Amino acid sequence: MKILTAFLIMCGLITALVFMLSSMLSKAGDQINRESEKYKKHIGEKFILDNDTLTIVDYSLLNETFILSNKTEVNSKLILETKPTE
Repeated sequence: MKILTAFLIMCGLITALVFMLSSMLSKAGDQINRESEKYKKHIGEKFILDNDTLTIVDYSLLNETFILSNKTEVNSKLILETKPTE
């Protein structure tokens, strides 16, 4: 009987652990999606760098950078804190 009780307690603990891990991963995924949307909305915008008007073509969440049409990689703060050109 003690073995069965111990087994049931272990199953309950494992179930709770799996549930908590799943919840944490879900929250992390939601955060990544929110952060990604902040960058995605700038794709296609024009940006003036030196005397060139360039288009934002991609972004990197890991590096927190935007990639411009001339393959230049710029810090995201430069784009996020600057008003886009018309």
